Amino acid sequence: MEQAFLADGGNWKYFQINSLFNIYRGNIQNQDKLVDDINGIAFIAQNDRNNGYVKQVKITDNRLFKGNALIIGRQTGIVYFQNHDFVTTDGVLVLTPKNGLMLNKNTGLFVKTIVQKQLVIFGYTNTVSVRKLNEISIPLPVKNNQIAFGYMESVVQELQAERLQELQAYLQATGLSDYILSKQEKSVLDLLENVNAQSGDKTI
Repeated sequence: MEQAFLADGGNWKYFQINSLFNIYRGNIQNQDKLVDDINGIAFIAQNDRNNGYVKQVKITDNRLFKGNALIIGRQTGIVYFQNHDFVTTDGVLVLTPKNGLMLNKNTGLFVKTIVQKQLVIFGYTNTVSVRKLNEISIPLPVKNNQIAFGYMESVVQELQAERLQELQAYLQATGLSDYILSKQEKSVLDLLENVNAQSGDKTI
């Protein structure tokens, strides 16, 4: 796919992260004060699972961030794409798009992956900061001097299709493709889908 993109006039260009995103920090310092509320807002913290999602909490005067943003754990250096509105801790950096950067489920995952590759040097002994992010550039596909969002969409869709085919082939090869779920198993899957919908966990 990339060869066709390049042959059609596409190329890659480096952009400063702060030219694409506004960079903020969350402001929750004491998680124990948060009140659980299933109808509330997603609470995000820096961890290495579930897209950073912890639970739904009551909306208070904490800083509220709109969805379709990137979140970065300052100590972990792990990047997630968050497509739902959320609140988060002061240990998390939030990158909200600017200057026409259009993030959705697919383009967000694409850019998230690109940013993550640039942050491999960060971790607990070398934490991420706004200053450090301001010094980082990331490569993005460009066509006709514009960011090629269509190409990003196509790449992610193709990867998702490949993963699905691999899963289906595995299930068939292991004889697991012919199964009937019990009521309890269906209930667990429904619960998992609800959690993923709230957390924005759309990994590829």
